[in-house]
Amino acid sequence: ANEDSEESDFEVTMTVNSYSGLGDVTLDSVKETKKVVPTQQSATNLNEPGCERFNEMRTRLIGDLIEMEANFVSYLSMAVATFSRPLRGFFIKQQDYFCLFQNIEKILVISENFLRSMDKWSAYDLYTKIGQLYSHKMPFFREASPLYARGHHAAKSLLAELGQHSKQFRLFLAEVESNELTLEHALDLPVSHVQRTL
Repeated sequence: ANEDSEESDFEVTMTVNSYSGLGDVTLDSVKETKKVVPTQQSATNLNEPGCERFNEMRTRLIGDLIEMEANFVSYLSMAVATFSRPLRGFFIKQQDYFCLFQNIEKILVISENFLRSMDKWSAYDLYTKIGQLYSHKMPFFREASPLYARGHHAAKSLLAELGQHSKQFRLFLAEVESNELTLEHALDLPVSHVQRTL
């Protein structure tokens, strides 16, 4: 199949993470991976005994990336449904709404489509071409993420202001927020996700 045409298919589906349960990856383990990256000559056969540790580490890192993307989409989707859509045209001014949420729904759509693209790839393709998959995502994120990041501080300031001065806003948050899902965390998530991905 043609991967390029599949990448542009913007239909959103549920994605099963075939790499779940592979364990956590730390910064130290990433550093260790760099030490055991095979030479170009040995990289041609990744089944050689000397590459076993590299294969295992690479699989864990790829699994961590996929799990991170799936968790991001799941949380952001809940946040948009819980906060962004109910507040659209409700009791806050339109300019405050756009300052608060910016292009968060566009970021969600980009991420959902990216996750769907991942789901179409075989485990072998994910293992050997994960960089290519991310390179397809970057043009979309170069457009959406810097815009969101530039307005992030203003959004957080407005959130604090609304929390102080709007009783209706406080009541809304008290009704819909939980320990697992807060508006503050939802607003931080696109920024932290890009940082973690990089």
